[in-house]
Amino acid sequence: MKDAKTIQQVDFSIFSHMKDINMYPNRIALFESLSELGFEEEPNRIHAAALAICIDGKCEVEIDLKHYELIRGYAVVIVPNQIIQFRQISADFRLVCLAVSEELISDLTYKVENLTQFILTAKENSLLMLNEQENARLINSYMFLKSKLECEKTTIFQKRMLEHLLIAIFYECYEFFQQKIKQTESTSNRKEELFNAFIKLVIDNHRLEHSPAYYANRLAVTPKYLSAVTEAVSGKSVKRWIDEYIILDAKVYLTSSDKTIQQIADELNFPDASFFGKYFKRILKISPKEYRNNKISGLAE
Repeated sequence: MKDAKTIQQVDFSIFSHMKDINMYPNRIALFESLSELGFEEEPNRIHAAALAICIDGKCEVEIDLKHYELIRGYAVVIVPNQIIQFRQISADFRLVCLAVSEELISDLTYKVENLTQFILTAKENSLLMLNEQENARLINSYMFLKSKLECEKTTIFQKRMLEHLLIAIFYECYEFFQQKIKQTESTSNRKEELFNAFIKLVIDNHRLEHSPAYYANRLAVTPKYLSAVTEAVSGKSVKRWIDEYIILDAKVYLTSSDKTIQQIADELNFPDASFFGKYFKRILKISPKEYRNNKISGLAE
């Protein structure tokens, strides 16, 4: 992104210069093309809010330095003062976009419950992934709002009606964000449950079972998925957790018993003392015998 000094400040008046647009002056703008905005050329700080829904094709968009890919069934919510730049717009890209002025947002702040929370949520992650039904709902709401704007009336009744239609669209979007948050939390909880089940299995079985595949099979998941979950939850790999429990037992045997290296290898289900010795040294950079001698001498950890 360019230096901050080159960021263009864009307010709601930019939409009044567009030809193919439906507007309620200083309040609402509906349009279906990005070509007149010029947002591909440089980053722009937007002093307005917008909902852009992809109808077809693909477009890459950067919002506050976060990169999103906008494809069919996806939408982005842009809130005031975010920096936006569209990139690599495909030839078949089509969208519908609803823009709302800061003035209207200010007017709605005390009329709409959770508006502030919605703005904070959208700032954190602008992308909405919609299923077919959700996508159709939002597009239908957009088209209905568009039909009311095309009436070309600016009475107080139309103003109130448009505000209520906007509030309805806001609640639709907020519902989709909340569902997304719940799904993320649910996924996170399932991952933590799987990780906890894995650790319990390791505690109970590490002396006999050293293979990640064994634990994945017991948990009815693939080794790749178990590894991904374990890394995500703990920052450590499946193999590292297994190794840590094996090494802990090995240290205890070496320092608190008179078992031979071969006996310890047998206890921990290694083929022989040599195999166990190589395994131990690979992890601790010291042989089992040296570790025991250093411990006795007070040199080992």
